[in-house]
This record gives sequence, C-alpha cells and structure tokens, in this order.
Amino acid sequence: HIFYQLCSQVGKDAYFSNILALRPAEDFNYLYQGANVSVSYKAANSFENTVDAFMAIGIPQDEQEEIFKVIAAVMHMGNIKISSDKDGNSLIDPNSSDAINCTRLLGCDHHDLISALMKRQIQAGVLGSGDNYLVAQTCQQAMDARDALARALYEHMFSALVQRINVSFGKVKSEMNGSSEKNFKIISILDIFGFEHFKTNYFEQMCINYANEKLQGHFNEYNFSLEVIEYQREQIDWSYSDFKFETNTKCIELIEGKRNGLFALLDEQCIMPNGSDSTFCTKIQQEFSSHPHFNVVRMSSSQFQIKHYAADVIYDANGFCFKNKDPVQPALVSLMCNQTSPYVKDLFKRFVHNDLSSITGSPTRGRSTIIFESVTMQFKRQLGDLMARINAAQPHFVRCINPNSQKMPKLIEPEMILDQLRCSGLMEAVRVSRAGFPVRILHEDFIYRYSLLVQPINIAEDRLNVIEMIRQLKISVEDFRVGVTKVFLRRAVHERMEEDRSRLLVREASTIQRVCRGHLARNLFRKIKKMRNDAARALQGKSRMAINRIKYAMLLRKRYEALRIAAENAKLAESQEREREERELIKEQEKKVAIAAPVPPPVTIQEVARPEVVVAPKTIPFQQTPEANYVSDLLWSIRTSSNSFEIETRMKEINAKIDKSSGWYKDVLKACESLLEEKQKFLTEVKNLHATVDHNAKNKVDVLTKEIVGKN
Repeated sequence: HIFYQLCSQVGKDAYFSNILALRPAEDFNYLYQGANVSVSYKAANSFENTVDAFMAIGIPQDEQEEIFKVIAAVMHMGNIKISSDKDGNSLIDPNSSDAINCTRLLGCDHHDLISALMKRQIQAGVLGSGDNYLVAQTCQQAMDARDALARALYEHMFSALVQRINVSFGKVKSEMNGSSEKNFKIISILDIFGFEHFKTNYFEQMCINYANEKLQGHFNEYNFSLEVIEYQREQIDWSYSDFKFETNTKCIELIEGKRNGLFALLDEQCIMPNGSDSTFCTKIQQEFSSHPHFNVVRMSSSQFQIKHYAADVIYDANGFCFKNKDPVQPALVSLMCNQTSPYVKDLFKRFVHNDLSSITGSPTRGRSTIIFESVTMQFKRQLGDLMARINAAQPHFVRCINPNSQKMPKLIEPEMILDQLRCSGLMEAVRVSRAGFPVRILHEDFIYRYSLLVQPINIAEDRLNVIEMIRQLKISVEDFRVGVTKVFLRRAVHERMEEDRSRLLVREASTIQRVCRGHLARNLFRKIKKMRNDAARALQGKSRMAINRIKYAMLLRKRYEALRIAAENAKLAESQEREREERELIKEQEKKVAIAAPVPPPVTIQEVARPEVVVAPKTIPFQQTPEANYVSDLLWSIRTSSNSFEIETRMKEINAKIDKSSGWYKDVLKACESLLEEKQKFLTEVKNLHATVDHNAKNKVDVLTKEIVGKN
C-alpha cells in the first residue's frame, strides 16, 4: 500500500513531485501491470497515518525521506525499458528519465547501473583470484537482473525497517523501566496464511503449506505436551498407546530434507546449467515414488501430490525453478555497496555481505559470481528462526474463521467453514485430544452429576467415592483413570453415561410432568365445570326472562286489539245512535210542521202551469227482515236527499240487490223510481218558478219551497 500512498501525494507536496519524481500509479509498471489501478481506501489519510506512525515509534523525518527514496527508486526501476539489438543482446537507453531518477535516488551513476544490467561478470579460476570476464546479457536476462535488484532493495529495506521498529520499541521500554534489553518480556503476534488448497497450486502455495506444516507440527507437539503435563500433575500412568498420537514429521522431512528433500532437489536444479521444471519433477518422482506422503499424478509430467495434514494437494511444477531463483549479480551488489547513498550502503552491507560467507563457503574453481540464495533457502532459514522463537516462548493460538466468501453479514457457508477448520489444524487438535482421555471431571462434580445413576457411599474422601461409583457403573479399566483431583474418561464412556443420565432424567421428569399435568387438568376441569354451570344458569335466566317478556308483549297486544275493537264498536254504536236520534228528530219535526203549519199569505204571481206533485207514501209495507230494514232506510234517505247523484247511487245499490234477491226488491225499485220522477218534476217546477218570479217575492218562494220540501 505504501506505493499507492506515495503516488497519492503527487500534486499535494512538491517533495514527492520534484525530489521523488513520482507520477500517478497508472504510470508505473510494477503498480499497473496492464490492469486498472483502484485503491479501496483513502490513500491521503492512510499516508498521513503512516507518517504519524513513523513519528510515534521514533523514526525521524530524514530517515523517513531515505525510506521514501528507496521505494520511489524501486518504482522507477520497474519503468526502465530494456530492448534487444540485432545480435539479441540487451539494450537500454542511457538517457532514460526513469534510469536517471532511479540512480539519483539511490545515489549512484546511471551509466554504471545500465552497464551492470546489460553485462554480467563471470570469474574463471579460484573465487577472488581468477580472471573476470564480462558477458553481454539477453533482454530477458537483463530484465531478470533488474527485477532481482528491485526485489533485493525492497526486501532489505523492509527487513531493516522491522529491525528499526524493534530497536525503537526497545529504547522506549528501557527508558521507561531503566533496565537493559536482555530483561525485556515481549508479546509477539504471528499472523500467518492459512493452509491453501486451490484448483491449481504453484510454488507460493508450496511454501505457505510448508510453513503451515511446521506450525501444525509445533501445535500438535505443544498440545501433546500439555496433555502429558496434565497426566503427570494428576499422577496418572500413561503411554503413547493411550493417545495414538500421529505426527506430521514425515511430511515435513519430505519437504525440507537436507539431502533429498523437495527444496534441496529444487535448489540443485536451480544451480545446474540445464536444470528445469520438467527435470525437477522427474527427479522427485523417482526419489519419492514409495514415500507415504507423496503421489505421482498420472497423465501429467509436471504435477505431483503431497499428503498434508489438512488435505492432499496437487502442485504444478511449472515455474518452480524460476520463482526459486533470485540472483543478484555481483556488479549490482558492488554498485549498491560502494557508490550509493549511506542508507542504501548500510542495507546491503548488513544483509548481503553477512550472507556471502554462509553461501559461498570455500573457494571453488569455475564458479559463477552471481550472489545466489534461493527463495527456499531464505524461507527455511527465516522459518527456522521463527520456530526457535516460538519454542522459546509460551504460545497461544487464535484461529480465525471466515463464515463466507462474499464477506456478507448473516451468511454462513458450511463447506467453507469445514474446510477452514480442517486446514487450520483444529480437526487434528480435536483428534489428538479425543485419542486419550479427553473428558476430565473434578471428583465433586462427578459425584454430584452421576449420583442419579448410582448412590455414592458415605466416605469422607471423594476419590474413594468416585472409584466405588465407577465400579458400580461397570466401566472397564481401560476406559478411565482416577487422578488426584479429576476423573479421566474416554469419550465413548462419557457419552454413554450422559445418555443414561439423560434417559433417567427424562423418565423422572415425565413422571413429575404427568402428576403436575393431572393436577392442573383436574383443577381446570373443576373450573370449566363451574363455569359451565354458571353459564347454564345465566342462559336459563336470560331465556326465561325473554320468554316472559314475549308472553307479556303478546298479552299487551291482545289487550290493545280488544280495546281497539271495543272503541270501534262503541264509536259505531254511538254513530248509529246519533243517526237514529237524528231520524227521530226529523220525524218529530215533520209531524210538528204538518200539524201546525201556518197558511202562507197569498202571493200574486204569474200563473204558471204547475204539475201535480205526487207524494209517495212515507212507509212501504215490507216484511220485517234485515233486507226490509235496509231498503226502508234506503228509501228514507232517498226521500230526504236533495242530491240527484246520491239518489242514483242508491238506485244502483238497489239494482245490485235485485240481482241477488227475490221479487220484492222490484216493488222497492218502482217506488224509488216514482219518488225520483216526482222529485225531478218538483225541482223543474222550482227552477221555472225562480226564473219567473219577481225579486221581491223570492223570499216568499223560498219559504214555500222549504215547506214543500218539508212536506215531501
């Protein structure tokens, strides 16, 4: 990330643009590599945090600038373009701005750097006293030399920075405690790659899995040692057969064997002039054909399989020799050690010259002067130092498990988790623990927990109680050990005891539940019964009340109907009585008028022919029947009515009666018709009389008319 952090400061600080000659990250080959450059963090803030961290641990600004110069020089070195001339030799433009900037930052001459990249020095004879020859390099060789120098620069700078940080921490610690560095107690955190198993595995996966094999071996031995300490503390006799402990020592020896290990054979192929990946694969197939942790992959000449503790991994040998080589030519080493800035000189003097004696050994004739330490050699050396520090400390292990590959919350991929558990060595650790007596229970806890199965004897010493309980449980001697404070059990025995205890608890709990449920059910039944009785009484009371209300409403309705009928009858009777009284009153008035009617004075009027008025008889002799009474009343109404329409209506009623009754209705009809004709004639005479009489005699005519009407 530091490369991208430095590039993010371009345009913000003149130091990065002018002194370091930096440009955006897309302009550097080591950072770009033909892909779109995108940084998923805030580069500006990250660089500020980096600078603050440098200041916090005591690295001054001038030393920070030297570190930034080395990083910028590595980026410029990757942009040095190397081409080929007509003879196939490498060719570099001496006026290349990247080469000039790279050498300026390193403190050397750019012509010397270009010459060291284009030509390689070969020494004939004894190392240090033979003749030296310069051989032109091809374009690919020059590019490999350039990349090797860039990797060496960054590697030495990174190692020096780690040491510098440790020194800074040590000084702070000594100043705080006033003690020497030897008395420090430190906590080291080792963050390593997990076991890697892809579809195609290469040299990188080989190194990572080798480191995991070493750490897993230490983890197994550490857990086994803890088991042994636990057994010794409890004074329990044990043997390796109790644990069935299996180590991964054979797999580790297969990889790191000094003479015929995979790494040794790979270094041998890298040193040989004609060494290649195919010859390396053929060599190991011949060497390890009968090894229990090595398998030959059929139908492939460049693949082999190693049985690791976590899984069987198939490796592809293509690129093993190239990735294992990291040659730095002596001319480039000399250039970095003698003609560069003091900071770069110190890097190479500390990390290169100290390794030459261990690598070269005694002088040999005809040897190339390339400073060579393979990647596997470096890896084994560094891993050995790491294991020495781990063995000298008290380790604690933290396993990190990713729940899913999408990095999403609330998402679990079981297959991925199981693979991580297997690759992290937890499955092996569980197997080692289960191989012995993995269940350890304190004596008092054992008595308390399993006294349900067997009754302990009343002995003051818990250990004797435990032994007696185990005897009653009929546990085999091979499946348990009784220590000073704990009982050691096999997993199978413990599971069987837990199952028996659970079964007993379930049975007793079922009995308790049965009694409690019965009691609760009976109480519930009593409540329901009481509620049912109360509800029945309430329903019956409501029903009776509703029935009584209905009966009372029916009685009220009947009484109302009776009262209504009585009122109507009384009204009808009253109307009939009133009509009867009116008829009697009219009859009495007629009688009085007929008896004492005064003689009207003579009236002089124009003589008009006056028709004879026929007076119908007042009564008609009919039989006393309901029909006769009806007709009598009808005739009386016709006689007293002055409305012709009403008379016609009455006659229609009589006609209707004639159709249904006997012949005496016809006599009534004739009488009605004579009366009608008489009344019509009388009315006509009255009209004529009114038309002819004088106005002054009108009142007298009216009086006469009333008298005539009264008589009729």
